[in-house]
Amino acid sequence: MAEDGVQWQLRSGVPWPRLVWTAVVGLAAADVVLTLVGVQSCLSEENPVARKALAAFGPVGLIGLKTFAVGLLAVVVWRVPARYGHAAVAGFCLTQLFAVGWNAMLVSRQASLCS
Repeated sequence: MAEDGVQWQLRSGVPWPRLVWTAVVGLAAADVVLTLVGVQSCLSEENPVARKALAAFGPVGLIGLKTFAVGLLAVVVWRVPARYGHAAVAGFCLTQLFAVGWNAMLVSRQASLCS
C-alpha cells in the first residue's frame, strides 16, 4: 500500500501495510471463531452463503469462504489504484469489526440462554 513510492511506517518501524493486513486476517479469523462458537451454542448463522457453506462442509466451509474473501480483497488491492485499494481494505475491516463485535455480543448474551 505504498503510494507514489512512499512506504508508510509506524514509529515502531512496523510497515503500515503489514499492520493493516494483520488486522484484516485477525478480524476475519475472529469472525470465523465467534461464528463457530455461536453456532455450537445454539445460535444460527444468518448469512445465507455462510450458512450453506457451513451446512455443506462444516467449519472448513466457513474457513474456506473467509479465505476466499480475504484472497479476493488482496486481488482487488493489487489490481486497482491505491486509493481504491485503501478504501476496499478499510471497508472490509469496518464490516469485519462490526461482525466481530456483533458476534461477541450475541455469544456473550444469548449463548448462556440456550444451554
